[in-house]
Amino acid sequence: MADYEYTPIEDNTIRILTLLPGQPSHDIRIQLKTIDLNVLTPEYEALSYAWGSSAKPNKVVVVAPFISSYRGQNSSPRIKSRSSDEIKKPSNPVRRVEFLDKATNTVLGDLAVTENLATALRHLRWTAKTRDLWIDAICINQQNFAERGAQVAMMGSIYANASQVLVWLGPENIDSALAVETLSSIAS
Repeated sequence: MADYEYTPIEDNTIRILTLLPGQPSHDIRIQLKTIDLNVLTPEYEALSYAWGSSAKPNKVVVVAPFISSYRGQNSSPRIKSRSSDEIKKPSNPVRRVEFLDKATNTVLGDLAVTENLATALRHLRWTAKTRDLWIDAICINQQNFAERGAQVAMMGSIYANASQVLVWLGPENIDSALAVETLSSIAS
């Protein structure tokens, strides 16, 4: 598969990735959407993690968004308006399909990610529903230095506006319980 080609983004705009559901052994499949922060405040979780070595890259498959044309009660996506902190539903609600069949998605390309990020995505992925995340290595076009500089300048507000920040320290190992206990004692 060809490498994914990012489309340019405007000032005060970010990309949010939607991690598609799957089993741990399945390919990691995502969708990328662009959000203008002047218009909307998206609901997402931000991931903080150690990038790790890029010596053995893993692939993430980027697929085109698939929107159902079904319209009905309580079926619209939740959007937080910039003008208030209320969560509003668009006036013409469109239901977002939560579980997408591989065969129905158009593959846009692959992204190379570190082994540590691929492991984190496999652990964070749910089996039956999507998850919206902001992850710097994917949501920022790392090859575009101008975009990277502008997005890095926004990272404080990106993390501050996330519904929660997830911290990935790596997969569990023999010393994990001791590490968590040490962090707990430091915090108290």
